[in-house]
Amino acid sequence: MPNDPGFPGNTGITLAGTKYTQTYLNRIQAPQAWEYLQSCGKTPTAAVTAVLDSGVDASHLDLNGRLLPGQSFQGTPETTDETGHGTAVAGLIGASTNNAIGLAGVTWSGRNLVPIKIIDGTGGTTTAKLTQGLNAALARGAKVINMSVGTPGNPGDAALDAALNTAARSAVLIAAAGNTSNEGVYYPPAIRTSSLSVPSEHGTTFWRATAPVRTIRLKEVLTWSLLVAREGTLPRSYG
Repeated sequence: MPNDPGFPGNTGITLAGTKYTQTYLNRIQAPQAWEYLQSCGKTPTAAVTAVLDSGVDASHLDLNGRLLPGQSFQGTPETTDETGHGTAVAGLIGASTNNAIGLAGVTWSGRNLVPIKIIDGTGGTTTAKLTQGLNAALARGAKVINMSVGTPGNPGDAALDAALNTAARSAVLIAAAGNTSNEGVYYPPAIRTSSLSVPSEHGTTFWRATAPVRTIRLKEVLTWSLLVAREGTLPRSYG
């Protein structure tokens, strides 16, 4: 099992006097998946995964050797992150595992994260930038596309709809379900059944094509990762 402090059963990371470990890894059965791959003689590495977000801090020690060349559609490079959100998401997906630092990333190892910067320093973006980000992710060979954006209604952008349709033919799309319980599931997963929707506060059903897969709560996952960033517990924070 990994020696990262955050992995369940290890020392944990203390924030404001409280010790935290990545209990969600056990709930999604990540250790069993890693063990299965290893039993088959394979190294646990993931498909190329694009993170459409606020950029990723390329100098973060726990992301060393994990990033592929990406692209920015904001005024600053994709390897910088003004809000810390994109770095937090990238860390949950792909923090280097078994390196005795910080967190254990779900995808364990490999240079497979593509930072696509579509969110600005205020946390905002546009449908045009999301469209550009989707196209850029496909151009870089992404097979998984994580979109940390959403809106409570269909924006009616034909170009975005076309980009989502095209991306869904060759990649698994993962999008935010929303941060509020009174607005329903956000677009695109509310409209597009080819997306997996990921809630930050309330459980919802994941969808791939037309088949419901499972329900899970992820608010504590992202919140904990961002807390690590603010407290500066890791050698370099997730923000």
